[in-house]
Amino acid sequence: RARGRGNAATCIAHRASARSSPRIHRWKTASAGSIRGGMAGIRNRYAERAVLSRFDGDVDGCPRCAGVERITHQVDHRASQGPVRNHRLTVEGGRSYVFKLCNPEEGDAIIACQALLLEHIARSDVALPVPRLIRDRNGEALPVLPFDGRAYPVMLLSYLPGHVIGEADLSAAALRRLGEMLARLGVAMRGFIHGAPAGRRLVWDTQHAGDLADHVEGLLPEDRPLAREVLSTHRVVTVPKLAKLRSQIIHGDIHPYNTLMADDATITGLIDFGDLVHAPLVQD
Repeated sequence: RARGRGNAATCIAHRASARSSPRIHRWKTASAGSIRGGMAGIRNRYAERAVLSRFDGDVDGCPRCAGVERITHQVDHRASQGPVRNHRLTVEGGRSYVFKLCNPEEGDAIIACQALLLEHIARSDVALPVPRLIRDRNGEALPVLPFDGRAYPVMLLSYLPGHVIGEADLSAAALRRLGEMLARLGVAMRGFIHGAPAGRRLVWDTQHAGDLADHVEGLLPEDRPLAREVLSTHRVVTVPKLAKLRSQIIHGDIHPYNTLMADDATITGLIDFGDLVHAPLVQD
C-alpha cells in the first residue's frame, strides 16, 4: 500500500518511482526542494506573528495565540508532507486551529478552489466534520505572506478532534459509518463548480491510471506482468465504464491518514482537500 492508498495504479507509481523514475513525484510540485528552505524560514519567523496580525481578535474573539505547534507525522500523523506546512495553533481558552502555509507552486487557482470549496461545504452541510475556513480581519480567505521574493497564501482552519485511522483495523460497523460520511461529503460537494480541478492529472486519480504505462519497466521483473494486466484491464474495461458515471469535483485523496476517528471508532473528520479533481464520484 502506498501512503495508505490501496489502488493498484498508485502502487505501480510508487514502486516504479523508487527504482528508476524520479518524474513520478512531480505531481506534488515541480520544484519542491527549491522552496523547502524558504518555507521552513517562514515557519520559524512568521507563523505565530502572521496569525496574531491577520486574525487577532477574529478567532472566537480571542486576542492572543498561546502557542504554535508544528503538526508532524511524529506527533499525530496529521501533516501534509513536502512544501505544504501545517501548524496547530492553540488560543487562550484551549481551542485549537490549523494554520496552513500553502505551496505557491500549486497555483493560485487550485488553492483558491480549496478555500471556496470549504466554504461551500460549510453552507451545504453545516454538521459535516471537515475543516472550516476562517477569514482574516479584512475578509480575505487567503491572506498572503511575502517572504524572500515569494508570495505564500495561508489559510486558517478549524482543528478537528480525533486521530488518523492509519493502520487500524475497522469493524464492519465502522466501515459503514465511514461510507456514510463519504456519501455525505459527495452530496455536500455536489453543485460546487470551479475550473481548476478539471485541469489536473494526479498519479492516484484512477481515471488517468493509464498514464503509468510508461513506468512499468521501472518495476521489478516479476511485478511487470501483473502491472501490465491491471493497466490493460483499466484501459479496456474501467475507462469506458467511468465515462458513464456521475462526475463532479471530489476530494480525490481519501485514505486512512486523511480520515480521523475517536477512540470509540466514530468518524470525526475528513481532512486535506489539496488534491481536488473532477472525476467520477465513485472514486472517493
